[in-house]
Amino acid sequence: MKKMIFVFLGILACANVMASENDFRCLKSLNANNPIRLRFDFPDQDEKIGYVTYQKGSERIQVKNTNTKETRKASDGRSSEFEAEWVETIANSEGGKYLIINQATRIYDFKYIRKKDGKVFRFVEDFEALVENGCRWQIQKSSNDK
Repeated sequence: MKKMIFVFLGILACANVMASENDFRCLKSLNANNPIRLRFDFPDQDEKIGYVTYQKGSERIQVKNTNTKETRKASDGRSSEFEAEWVETIANSEGGKYLIINQATRIYDFKYIRKKDGKVFRFVEDFEALVENGCRWQIQKSSNDK
């Protein structure tokens, strides 16, 4: 019986690690003509470092969670709503920032604020790009490519 308990606890621990390694979202900008696509990798609960990978980028960008606050207390056993700020850390300096409002796994608002000019880019989840281990973005054909 003790062996079964240890095996069960081991399976649970592995499941938690696997779930945390796959905590990412595929997103696309609301610009319909030429959308920007990105993958946002969330860290484990106790960690503060995540990553952003752009579809047309050369490498992933490290982001640090600088602030998380509860914006709406949930009732009836549901998860509360949170607002989180993530700042790009590029060569030991701060870059743009990502502001995310979510409740559990659902993202209600996701925006990027570019540091150099303050321009705001709004994103929504790209469910069509979501595959088991990442984001698969289809190359969009223009009307001239027919």
